[in-house]
Amino acid sequence: MPKRDETQIRHDSLIVLIRTLHQALRGALDDALQGTEHTLSQQAVMATLARMPGASNAELARQAFVSPQSMGEVLQSLEAKGWIRRSPSSSSARILETRVTAAGTRALASVGPRLAKVEERIAGALSTVELRALRSVLNRCIDALKETI
Repeated sequence: MPKRDETQIRHDSLIVLIRTLHQALRGALDDALQGTEHTLSQQAVMATLARMPGASNAELARQAFVSPQSMGEVLQSLEAKGWIRRSPSSSSARILETRVTAAGTRALASVGPRLAKVEERIAGALSTVELRALRSVLNRCIDALKETI
């Protein structure tokens, strides 16, 4: 049996390949946000809140790839910048609902073009057919992993 090199081994493992893609994406997104007031965690939280106003801290932590404990720090920094507002829930004063402010919406929009360029780099490496297939495959992978949770 012929000996395989590290590149071949890396590409045989889906987990390693997906993790490597995630790390490359994370690096590209971090680079895109350099020189702005945004961190990737803050960006993820605000984008999540724009889609899901009032999302729980646990959901925000999952979306931002941070621990629930770290989420408190991210939320405090966003609140200090005036990009989010936390207020007691109408159902329980102990629960704080978090929403993006008008300033936060503007801040989110200000980095949108930078992040879109990262997506364009990915899309530019693929044909239209490959891009459609990739989206389909990634969604099926997501669905398959959600079924086991």
